[in-house]
Amino acid sequence: MSDGDYRRERWIDNPLAYLDNARMNAQGDAVVVTARGRAASAFTGQRRRVDYQFPKDKRARSAVYSSDGESIYVILDHDASGEIWQFPADGQGEPVQLTEGTDAYIWELHPSPHDNSLLYSDKRGRLFMLDAETQRSTLIDTTESGNDYAYFGYNWSSGGRYLAYTSYDARAMRRVTLYDTQTQEKTVVTTGKYESFAPAISSDGAWLYFISNRNFEASPGSPWGDRNMGPAFQSRGQLLAVQLDPEAAFPFDPPSELVEDTDDSEEEADEDEREEDDIEADIDFADLSSRLYRVPVDAGNYVALAANKKHLFVIQTNGGASLKRLTFTSKDPELSDYASNVQAFELSADGKTLFLQTGNGRDPRFLILPADKDFPQDTSNQTVRLSDWRLRIDPRDEWRQLVLDAWRLHRDFAYDPNLRGVDWNAVRDRYVPLRDRIGHRSEVNDLLRQMAAELGILHSQVRGGDHPEDSESGVPSFLGATYTARDDGLEITSIYRGEPDRIETLGTLQRPGVDVAVGDIVRAVDGVPVRTEVELANALMMKAGEEVLLDLVRGRDNALEIVKPMSGRRTAMLRYRNWVEGNRDRVAAQSEGAIGYLHLRAMTASDLASFARDFYEHHDKAGLIIDVRGNSGGNVDSIILSTLLRQAWAFWRQPGSGPATTNMQQTFRGHLAVLINEGTYSDGETFAAGVKALDLGPTIGTRTAGAGIWLSDRGRARIAEFAQYGADGRWLIEGRGVSPDIEVINPPKATYDGADAQLDRALSYLSDKIVAEPIPELIPRPLPPLGTPGKDVD
Repeated sequence: MSDGDYRRERWIDNPLAYLDNARMNAQGDAVVVTARGRAASAFTGQRRRVDYQFPKDKRARSAVYSSDGESIYVILDHDASGEIWQFPADGQGEPVQLTEGTDAYIWELHPSPHDNSLLYSDKRGRLFMLDAETQRSTLIDTTESGNDYAYFGYNWSSGGRYLAYTSYDARAMRRVTLYDTQTQEKTVVTTGKYESFAPAISSDGAWLYFISNRNFEASPGSPWGDRNMGPAFQSRGQLLAVQLDPEAAFPFDPPSELVEDTDDSEEEADEDEREEDDIEADIDFADLSSRLYRVPVDAGNYVALAANKKHLFVIQTNGGASLKRLTFTSKDPELSDYASNVQAFELSADGKTLFLQTGNGRDPRFLILPADKDFPQDTSNQTVRLSDWRLRIDPRDEWRQLVLDAWRLHRDFAYDPNLRGVDWNAVRDRYVPLRDRIGHRSEVNDLLRQMAAELGILHSQVRGGDHPEDSESGVPSFLGATYTARDDGLEITSIYRGEPDRIETLGTLQRPGVDVAVGDIVRAVDGVPVRTEVELANALMMKAGEEVLLDLVRGRDNALEIVKPMSGRRTAMLRYRNWVEGNRDRVAAQSEGAIGYLHLRAMTASDLASFARDFYEHHDKAGLIIDVRGNSGGNVDSIILSTLLRQAWAFWRQPGSGPATTNMQQTFRGHLAVLINEGTYSDGETFAAGVKALDLGPTIGTRTAGAGIWLSDRGRARIAEFAQYGADGRWLIEGRGVSPDIEVINPPKATYDGADAQLDRALSYLSDKIVAEPIPELIPRPLPPLGTPGKDVD
């Protein structure tokens, strides 16, 4: 769609690409979804989908069904706050507002499957129970931790009296809590030693199952080995059970001579009788911790749990989320595969129906299945029909909603509840009316940036959104080189380099088997002559990943070579790696190998992997430059800092003449310098601040950025939510950044020409430091004679 058409009303073909949530009703025959701020109920088969209607300036989220399936509850964000509303499930009739004047952001809704009560928690760490008939909310819990998203994993007993949920203790450890709706008393079931979560009360009320991360098997199991940054503990989760009824037999224990072995038909008859009587026994809370059982299956990475009469269901994440099912039996219980690529699941109130969401992104899929049967080969009859859901969008109405939504989220999520003294209501009155003058989605972001700037919080960002896309002009591709025009074509003046040891990082012209070199002249691509870079770009258009034929001249010889051009994204990464490799070579050459260099592009898991690859190559050198210029942040600073804090306090000598090793292993003993600049951001700044605070070495360069909430169309108006302060009690980074110990400015023109004054200064600093404070030999001289016992160490 062209920019000129972008203000007109249009249809969104796939609202599920903007999915907020999907929940099944208690009866197990319908699903309500919220996506792109709208809500709808859908069914299997051809039953009519219900699209709920409400003003376009309201945004819907977290829709759920009432226990009887006659209504849906939904949070509608509008005006100053989000409120809970009740809609007729069939879409006929007027909605009812259930809350008013809510003073904090509501996270999500969780209805009781037994009556008209409804749970919700808010950003102030409070858990409420709302009576939909009286419209009265009762506070049932308040978090002891600083985590304001404090409650989740709700599960009701079959009779509706007891509620189990996950909360946090004062140390922010997850724990399982039971709440008695009759006595309004809370009981914490688990201790604070291990994380415990995802409670599920058995259908007979006799057992409380949950996941607890208390299995610790170290891998690696010793500190030795290359790039050993310490042990990891995978598969921490164990499935445990607390005996709520002291007389109940554990379903996984074989019968003893004191317990009769009843067959399945008798058990099912007893369960049906209990269900008809609708009697729920009192829980014996005395000495609960002494009645802890382990479900006899292997530990794993478990994240969610549910139970019905016959099975436990659990999601395991090992390279992907899969739903497992465990039959209650004492005869070789086994956790078997049920479904893969599962994003969410839930059981109906009676446990007979299972709801699955598989897939995500642009292709989520929803299934309603019999819980106690195997996953069917053909799911066409069990698939919830949402593929035909369309949303009619008036961009101008949606833009108005986005602006007010961003205003609310900044107010509710800013790290300073006082909003740094800014009159935020006055900001709303000044900026929100400007939304009526917006003519393009990009102008929404401009307005949000100006509004957010009133707070002066530098970690705020506005980006993304549903911008128009041009799918007709073509996608460029590249060879990963620079050129100079010649009479007979384009001479290759440089080829961007990847990391030689990592084949996957190599560019088009570096790939094994490709014979293209600097100085070659590209005359034609697929027979099309090229004389300028514009002609080359046109010849490579839409060719990323495809084979093209290059007609080359090398000296007096002609040659043909088949290559695969790269996308723009891969080329940008290759250009970055070329810059890093150039710096590595420069540092190695000027220091004669005594100083190492590595760059951290960000502080994510992939950058931690980059650190592990590059740091240990240099851990035994006399000097090291860690470059975090342009680092866009993340959250791994603590791991990197802890690695740098390791100290060698003893040495291991081999019986022969080989080199000694340190204890602690692979410890960096040399001198460190860290490069920073105005592009060092977020966790990159935290790392730099840590280097300064821990006196690991000087920071060199210029002051960092000083930056210590999703919208319905995937735009982001992000605000700093958590403030950071130092050991001296002063705020860190936000609004001020990290000032370098040695200030060096890189002039733009000189930088463009290839100079790097900051890198040069780090080299000179470390070179002088190595001379002034040489690193001692790995083993002090003279060596003690081998075999001579040392003295005891106090």
